Amino acid sequence: MAIVRKEIIQMRESVAKVVSLLSRTSVKVSMSGTRAYVENDMEGKTVRVNIPALPDDASDLAIMAVRGFVDHEVAHILFTDFKTRCSIPTALEPMWNSVEDIFIERKMSQVFTGSRSNLSKVRHHLLETVFDNAYKKAVDSGMKGVELFNRILAVPALRAMAGQTEFADWMGDKWDRIDILKTRIEDARIPKKLTLTESTSDCIEVARVLLSLIIDETQKEQEREEEDKPEESEGKVKSPDLPKTESKDEGEDESGDDQPSEAKDDEKPEESIEIEVDAGSADEEGEDCDKDEENDEIEVSGSSDGKSEESDEEDQGRSKSDSTATDTDTDMGFDFDLKDLDELEGIDDKVEPLSIEDALEEALSDAIDDSMSSYRPLTDQFDIYDVVENIGKQAAQVQTHEYFGENKEGAERYRKYFDDLFVNGERAFKRRIEAHLGDTSKNMAKQLERVVRSQNKSQWLGGQKKGRIHGASLFKLKTGDVRVFRTKEEHRSREAAVQIAVDFSGSMHSGDRIGTSLRSAYVMAEALGRCGIACRVVGFTSLFDLDVRGFERYLMSKKIKPGTLSFSRLEPLLLPILKDWDDKANTKLVKKRFGALAGNFPLANNADGECILRFIPSLMSRPESLKMMVVLSDGEPCARGRGMAEHLRAVTRFIEQKTDIKLLGIGIQTDSVKRFYAKHAVVNDLSELPAVVCGKIRELVA
Repeated sequence: MAIVRKEIIQMRESVAKVVSLLSRTSVKVSMSGTRAYVENDMEGKTVRVNIPALPDDASDLAIMAVRGFVDHEVAHILFTDFKTRCSIPTALEPMWNSVEDIFIERKMSQVFTGSRSNLSKVRHHLLETVFDNAYKKAVDSGMKGVELFNRILAVPALRAMAGQTEFADWMGDKWDRIDILKTRIEDARIPKKLTLTESTSDCIEVARVLLSLIIDETQKEQEREEEDKPEESEGKVKSPDLPKTESKDEGEDESGDDQPSEAKDDEKPEESIEIEVDAGSADEEGEDCDKDEENDEIEVSGSSDGKSEESDEEDQGRSKSDSTATDTDTDMGFDFDLKDLDELEGIDDKVEPLSIEDALEEALSDAIDDSMSSYRPLTDQFDIYDVVENIGKQAAQVQTHEYFGENKEGAERYRKYFDDLFVNGERAFKRRIEAHLGDTSKNMAKQLERVVRSQNKSQWLGGQKKGRIHGASLFKLKTGDVRVFRTKEEHRSREAAVQIAVDFSGSMHSGDRIGTSLRSAYVMAEALGRCGIACRVVGFTSLFDLDVRGFERYLMSKKIKPGTLSFSRLEPLLLPILKDWDDKANTKLVKKRFGALAGNFPLANNADGECILRFIPSLMSRPESLKMMVVLSDGEPCARGRGMAEHLRAVTRFIEQKTDIKLLGIGIQTDSVKRFYAKHAVVNDLSELPAVVCGKIRELVA
């Protein structure tokens, strides 16, 4: 059985608030598909943050993961310098991202203290699931040392060094696997620098030092492994004090053993000598060995003596690099210079640890996948929820999206079509709505006033110890009873807010149902306004069909894994606002909106349940104590997808049982609403509306 959780409604609303927060940066937040991802422009600046489409019964784990993902990406948007970021070489980017994540989350927690709890909970979850699994697999495969740090432990280790307690606890029994690298990082005072970063430039400098240490330690680790090998590698001459081979195979490479006899007779070193030989340079090697026999290890490359001097210079440079730790001990500042990155341009992208973004995306997608059986839309990226006069512009923007092939001609047609409907709205209103109203609005207003007055009762209560003196009770004074006063008790009707939702599905063409619905909605809005009751009128339908496979190809073109394609609603929603809370029904603007929808407005499909849920937050945010929602519809929901009817039942059940909203379904020339709404009525003609609606309102407020 489909269910709807209140927490999901709140989560979707909070995402909408994030959109408002980020509007000044032109960053969009969408809920699409089954994957979390971020879209960046050519300069690396974030233009969209996407979270998976939340099922109505998503788990607490999924909600937590969404909040953590959004908080993390918002932190990047607010605190990362994207212009400086563009200067980062490919080789440095993964390590910079690991350092930058620490910086932005620290700033996020300082500015938005509420994010601390979200980030902490997410860290615990990521460590217990994603990082734990990755670490165990890596260790089982024999990964260790620098490679283990590069692939798995870089993010947990650096965050632990930066003081994040969740990662410090997790790293407790894992430090010994990277003990040498850990010591070098601490000697370079990287942990202290991680807590002092204040900009993207600072993070780049820390990452540069880190990457240099890792590359150097990788080389040293390889050297140690070579020294630890029991057998000498091919191409090296055995030490003279080791047993000599009396014979060798005919096919053996002679490049390493063909030394001049004079050199062998003269050499009597006190210590064993290891000679590395380049094939094909044996004649010159003998001379080099005579000159450098005092060295413990002699490298012979077949070049001139000048090569040895160059090697000495390289060794000195390496020693200078190793001294980074002592150099930084005295200076905790950040001396970032773009020129410092030139040395990294030619380095292969070797260091690419499991990032927080990757872990978040994996955890979020896994949590969402657990609820695949529940109702979920493909995407809300193309939904339109706006006042009628803005629909043309919004529809054109959808058509110019690259998913639709940037269809500029189609966009212009859509814009012009909807704009023309609005321009001619006032004339359509007079012809299709106002001409049929008569005195219906006035009659309904009178009946509503009577309903309101019936809730206003007052009575005098006698036998009180204070209040006004009640003459009929004065006789009690003879007996010492002082309860000779009375007080007036008044019962006022509660302040109310009513939201009216009109079905604009294709079946509403039949029998002029759409005309009856719009007239009914307008009459109710005007009558409620006369009684001082806040009212809002909205509509719901779909815009046009979405090609699921096409959307998948679009995501793949963005290098975004779309995930399992199993969705309930595949069409963009079109949710026009005809009258908002502060609008007056008899204004020219509102009449034009009603007229535009009464004309040749395209009536498509209807996903009633999801649309009603989209309207709920606006009603719940109202201060009035009595909240009511009236849905004018002609039948069952119908849209391309699955589970529409079951989802509508789940939504109405949720509103009726889990909220304080009074829900009323009015069937327009049909009684099908009784299958979905506990409180329902049928209106076949506009003249029936006042008695039917006022009667139901009286029942709901009683």
